Order: sequence, then structure tokens, then C-alpha cells
Amino acid sequence: MNAPRIRVPALTDARLRITGAENIYLCVVRRAVPGDRVQLFDGRGGAADARVVAIDRDGCDLAIERRFDEPAARPQVTALVPLIKGERMDECIEKLTEVGVDAIVVFAAHHAVVRLPAEKVAARVSKLNAIASAASRQSRRAIEPTVRGVSSLTEALHTSAP
Repeated sequence: MNAPRIRVPALTDARLRITGAENIYLCVVRRAVPGDRVQLFDGRGGAADARVVAIDRDGCDLAIERRFDEPAARPQVTALVPLIKGERMDECIEKLTEVGVDAIVVFAAHHAVVRLPAEKVAARVSKLNAIASAASRQSRRAIEPTVRGVSSLTEALHTSAP
């Protein structure tokens, strides 16, 4: 069985405390016990092999055994995606992440059915970033794609230009 992958904010210390959703994934879903191996990644290319040291009600302590960097794939790929109706948008972000896209720019297409008010765009983009993060863990990527929201195709094209 492969070691579970856990997203951490940073790989700066030799020992880390995992709480929240990642702790639930590791300790409840994956049923980790002290001594189990875990792979860590920071979403920016940093990765580490670690071992579960202790588990308590509030979280899990991990000891980093080996740090390494996973290089970014070349060429860099940016996908421009119009807002899609229903759960298909979530599935689109998930699949683009799994195939290795580096950046995703979501825009409101002129003839699209989906129209979000400006105040809801930030919340939607935040949710899509969470989906990309989960898909990165699942597909064993060390570098998460960025998901940005813009208002039009023209702005999306300018945003994605090198």
C-alpha cells in the first residue's frame, strides 16, 4: 500500500503537527498509527518522507526523515476554462490537475449559462483551489496548480500570457 500524502503549509521543521482536515484524512480515513510512513508535500515543489510519531485527540505528530524537491514539469501549461454549470466545473478542475496543468484561469464566457455575481467569484475560486489541492494529493503531485478567476476571455488571455 502506498504511503498517504498530506499537504502541509511548509516543510521547515524536523517535526510537524497535523490538525484539521489533513489530520482527519490521515488518522480517520487512512487509519494511521504511530510508526506508519507518510509523504508530505507543500504544494510548491517541496516534499518529504515522514513517519507518524504520535496521535492524540487534537492532531498527529510527524517526524520528517528525508526532504527533497520535485521539479516542475516543462513546458508550463495554463488552461483557460469558462464557468461550467453544476458539478462539471469541479470535475473539470480535478481532471486538469490530474493531467498536470500548472495554472487554471476561470472566466465568465459571453454566451455561458453560468453568471456569478462579483462577490461570489472569490468564494467559488477558493472552492476550486481546494479541489485542485485535493486532486494534487490524489495524483501524487508536489506542485499544485493555481486557480484564478477573471471576468472575461480577454482578461484570461492577458492573465495567461508569459
